[in-house]
Amino acid sequence: MNQHGLAKSAILAASIAVLAGCSSTMKDDMATDTAATDTATTTTTTAADSSTSTAGVSENGLTAEQIQARQDAAFAADTLFFFDYDQASIKAEARAALQAHAAYLSANADAMVRLEGHADERGTRAYNVSLGERRANAVKRYLIVQGASSAQVETVSYGEERPLSLSQTEEGFARNRRVELIYK
Repeated sequence: MNQHGLAKSAILAASIAVLAGCSSTMKDDMATDTAATDTATTTTTTAADSSTSTAGVSENGLTAEQIQARQDAAFAADTLFFFDYDQASIKAEARAALQAHAAYLSANADAMVRLEGHADERGTRAYNVSLGERRANAVKRYLIVQGASSAQVETVSYGEERPLSLSQTEEGFARNRRVELIYK
């Protein structure tokens, strides 16, 4: 399974966990959990889950806490959302992940997220700051419509000032047209 498929599977698992009423807190070190990509062991546990024994260990040998930590790490890893050239429209492939973030925010009223809008270097500095702001605000509106509180979400635009890629190719430019979700 490719990396994109793994990310989708992990986000789906995180969404199910959030919707099932599981609550957790985001930790800064979650993104370093390399085991997050192992979707074969990423499952959700509920009261009706028959794969969990009475000792709290699933059939694959993981505790509910370990499973939740892997789901949280996969959730935290999907925090970059990319945009087409000169656009602030959310891509269809980003919606499921953004819905998972909105569900997390909705379930955790004390959680806060900063949306950092970015643009590639084409265009004037002022235009790129404005474009980054439009992108961040588009993601903010989407999160709010999906259940997050506006008090939980702040936006900032860096325009072209913080590129992910210094490449002057279309691929490099595409990496720089993004909104990053930074949980506080």
